[in-house]
Amino acid sequence: MKEIKMGIIGPADSLEIIKNIVEDFNNNASIYFKPYQNFEELSNIRKFCEENFLDVLLFSGQAPYYWVKERENIEIPMLYIPRNGTCLYRTLFNIQLDKVDFDKVSFDTLSEEDIKEAYKELNIPTKKIYTLAYDKYLPYEQIIDYHIKLVNQGKVIAVATCLQKPYDILRGKGIKTYRIFPTKSIIKETFIKGLLYGESSKFKETQFAIIVVRVEDVLREIYENNNLSYKMQKILLELEKIIIDHSELLEGTMVKFREGEYAIFTTRGSLENIIKDYSSYPLYKDIKENFPYFVTMGVGFGKTAKTARNNAYNALKYSKLNNGNCFIATEDGNIVGPLIPEGSKYMEFITGDLLEIAKKAGISALNLSRIKQALRNLNKNEISSKELSMELNISERSARRILNKLEKKGYAKIVGTNIFLNKGGAKGRPLWVYKVLL
Repeated sequence: MKEIKMGIIGPADSLEIIKNIVEDFNNNASIYFKPYQNFEELSNIRKFCEENFLDVLLFSGQAPYYWVKERENIEIPMLYIPRNGTCLYRTLFNIQLDKVDFDKVSFDTLSEEDIKEAYKELNIPTKKIYTLAYDKYLPYEQIIDYHIKLVNQGKVIAVATCLQKPYDILRGKGIKTYRIFPTKSIIKETFIKGLLYGESSKFKETQFAIIVVRVEDVLREIYENNNLSYKMQKILLELEKIIIDHSELLEGTMVKFREGEYAIFTTRGSLENIIKDYSSYPLYKDIKENFPYFVTMGVGFGKTAKTARNNAYNALKYSKLNNGNCFIATEDGNIVGPLIPEGSKYMEFITGDLLEIAKKAGISALNLSRIKQALRNLNKNEISSKELSMELNISERSARRILNKLEKKGYAKIVGTNIFLNKGGAKGRPLWVYKVLL
């Protein structure tokens, strides 16, 4: 596959962190870094895109993203590396080391909810949170004034900012200031998403997309009884109607491989007009709401119909292991999914490095994906077998076996113990707490 050309924009210190991560993680991409000190330096960003024939722009944070979005007419996809509560952990640790009262710290960019969740996870008591969250461009001066005003009023004595220029200016004024950087996992996930956006921009009109829908209950009934009940045949007719209507929406072709197994042949561009940001898929939602049997769904991309079909069946394997949720297999082998309904908490990318870890540790990539999801839901990177069993809905014994395998291969390490109360209120036996290194 031809290389994706990605521009990465941000202050020098942020770019250095991003560069160290994406260079080890790079896959079929040429990266063009553009540092800046002032937003005004981004006024030539369109020229930067055109000169380097870029397919996608990735910003180090939302501030430069919104500045460019509101001022420059950029025709290629753009996205930014978000900040959430997990990004705060290192900063909060430094604040604690300096013995600064957490009630006396002001923040920016992060929402109050994100900060509260981080505090709760770390058992930090607090009465008041000061933060300036925003979803549009804000001038540096406005962000700096917000913090200085709180300092002058005696409400805070320290600042935690996501932005380099406010960090430099506030420190220059003698204010104790901390810098908030994104975590390695967030940078990785956003980088992969950027590659997907770039691929979409570059190849969407020429790549095939094949959606395979399979009714597992039908295949099992045919295998066991060598025929189908009248009731199931009637329901299959309704399913075929849903798939045909969706095929028409995609300007594609529906093919029936056998009873209970169907495919839609279309282009990646047509499909991505429907699925937008890879977060949900209307066909999956329609089938789940209207069809009473166990259905699996996989989507495959490829430059040829054969490649796309093979990828679709690869994605179908993940669907079957994940309660029928829809997955996508991209041309380079990355698995994206599940494509969950709008409003759900999380979507995981099963990427090449995760597949490699799965192979070395003897654990399925889907289970590794679920572990990452569990840690994200818990907002931490340390977990016991009991906690993991509850998050993954598996037995504690299975969770303990998974964590032991990760620990033996160096992808987890024991950092302590937890003691849970049993049903009678007495202390149970201690459980190892593992720090997961995915």
